Amino acid sequence: MYRSLYWPIIKLQFRCVVAIFSNHISIPLQQICFNMEHHIQDQQFRSQFDLPKEILSTNTNDTTIPTQNQTELIVDEMNSICKEVNNDRSIADAIFRSLNESKWTFERILKGKPCDGIVHGQAQFNISQSNELIYKEQGKLILSSEKQFDITQKYIYVYNKNEDVINVYFVDNNTNKRSLIFHTIYFQSKNFLSNEWIANGQHLCNQDYYFVSYLFVFNQINLSRFEIIYTVKGPTKDYISKTIFQPLKN
Repeated sequence: MYRSLYWPIIKLQFRCVVAIFSNHISIPLQQICFNMEHHIQDQQFRSQFDLPKEILSTNTNDTTIPTQNQTELIVDEMNSICKEVNNDRSIADAIFRSLNESKWTFERILKGKPCDGIVHGQAQFNISQSNELIYKEQGKLILSSEKQFDITQKYIYVYNKNEDVINVYFVDNNTNKRSLIFHTIYFQSKNFLSNEWIANGQHLCNQDYYFVSYLFVFNQINLSRFEIIYTVKGPTKDYISKTIFQPLKN
């Protein structure tokens, strides 16, 4: 089907993509783009050429092109989308989608009390429900005393659409379902030209206080690296755990 009237929209989309990859505007979120795409698809079709009107106002050799481009409406809609992105709307959703069915290698450095050590291992996020990911890791812990231990860990990440946050839960080993909440990941505002998102959370376990900080780094639209730092304070604990995740190469 001939769609010459859509060419201005195609050019506008092309300019938007160029601006994204050249870091002149922030990376738009998938959900916002999907909403805009559905909005465009839901538009009511009109005739390409309003022949009676155009024929009466043209000469024999004139090109008949109707002036039906709603320029101001398109610009206002694009400005609205950019404003939502720059205000960090749906950032948690974008991170959650990037983690879905992903595999990583990681290195974890432990410093402080009760012991120093380093962990090398692999981790993966697998979907359990539409808004739920199961995180699994396994690795080898090497203490400063050179003793070595195999380690495993599980968490469940749940995306809360209403609040645009990610809740992290402990896993019940008997049912493999989520149990008590560990912490909530709250995302902070970012620098307009930066490709990094910062988030944090906290957790109180008896007398031990956990402060959690996250760093998510994007390469264009792909999550290229993320870090998790636990700062733990308590009567018998005083340590920092920093884990750097890199994509697992095939």
